[in-house]
Amino acid sequence: METFHSRLKRFVDNDVFEIPETLLNSVQGFMLPEIRVTADKGAWHLAFSGIHSVMQTVGEKIFNLRPLDATKFYLENFVDQEQPDLRFSEVSAELHEIRNIGSHRWFGKAMHFHVLNADQSEGWKHLGEILYLNPNVYHDAFQTGFQDKLWDFWSNYDDEENLFLRKYSFLKDFLALPKESPIAADIRALLKLTAGPDREQLETAIKAAIHEEYL
Repeated sequence: METFHSRLKRFVDNDVFEIPETLLNSVQGFMLPEIRVTADKGAWHLAFSGIHSVMQTVGEKIFNLRPLDATKFYLENFVDQEQPDLRFSEVSAELHEIRNIGSHRWFGKAMHFHVLNADQSEGWKHLGEILYLNPNVYHDAFQTGFQDKLWDFWSNYDDEENLFLRKYSFLKDFLALPKESPIAADIRALLKLTAGPDREQLETAIKAAIHEEYL
């Protein structure tokens, strides 16, 4: 396994694609296989937690989206298919809530308004107020979408300004920097600057400070 120092050095010294590509490769190599195991065993609430974790991590760390916005964006771009019952983004709020039930709201009200039915032909359907979801179909669409749609989307992604900001926001979290840390303060200042000499100078100073303290 790569050491903390080796990974941090890569993240600091390399370009803005280093962190997201490491993240995506890690999800593919570690998280997706574990999610598949839980799905194969029918441990659906655990599988939903894993799927949700991927959507939130990718949404936040790469595209600067959080909670429900990240869920909907991920479903729209990397899971949805043309068939109406496979457009899972249309029920993104309910899918988001299913994860919340499994994680920290067991026996909550929302638990009474969704049914997991692996025998139905549709990916999802509403009968009255109740969402009926085929977890096998949802899981398969998620797995396929990551392998195909997400990597294709990423290969054409060229918003380097966003990735620059995500890089330093990620580093602040990766290092678990306390709010009062001088490096954290410099990163917060960096994130408010537009591209130019001032930002380049501050970035150089941040890199040097991280090297001095951690590497």
